[in-house]
Amino acid sequence: MKYKVVTTWVVDVSEAEVQRAAKGYGQDVNPKQLAVFKAMQKSIEVTMGEGTWDEWVSVYFDVTPVTN
Repeated sequence: MKYKVVTTWVVDVSEAEVQRAAKGYGQDVNPKQLAVFKAMQKSIEVTMGEGTWDEWVSVYFDVTPVTN
C-alpha cells in the first residue's frame, strides 16, 4: 500500500534568536529560514536518539492512503 504523509512543523522563533543568528553570521537572517533550520535540527536530534520533542518544536503527521 502507498500512503501520502504530510508533515506540519510548529516552531517558535524569537526576535532574540534572529538577532543572535544575524550577529553570528554577520548578515541579516530570515526568520522563516531560521524556523526551517530549527525544525530540521530537532528532527535530526530526535532521530539519532540525542533529543526529544519539546514545547519549542512540535511535529504533526497527516496520513492518507493513496489509491492509484
